[in-house]
Amino acid sequence: MHEAERGSVAFKVTIHILLALAIGISVLAAKEFLFGDKAGGARAGDCVHGTSREITAGTAARAEVVPCDSAEADYEVAGRVNGTTDADGPACDTFFSEGEKFIVYSSTGNGGYLLCLRPRAS
Repeated sequence: MHEAERGSVAFKVTIHILLALAIGISVLAAKEFLFGDKAGGARAGDCVHGTSREITAGTAARAEVVPCDSAEADYEVAGRVNGTTDADGPACDTFFSEGEKFIVYSSTGNGGYLLCLRPRAS
């Protein structure tokens, strides 16, 4: 085999590998953009929209931060607890008065966190 032939095969293999990596990275980026945790950046004082008035296991993945003056602002973030996903635990209790109704949004994104949500007036 000639030296030029070996070089062209190595070049083609390298191009295919780089193309496959670029496609893989693009797919992962698109997946994160389309289906990623849109409430991951929420902080106390932010507002959150869920696809229904109740954020449940089925709708939680579709919760997202929205402007508080938006008609879509269903909940206000009273507090955020990082490092846990235990929505049934007492982590959010300190952000609310006794007997006050609230919802806990749990996510495994960003190392796991809870959003302690106060329903906004309709």
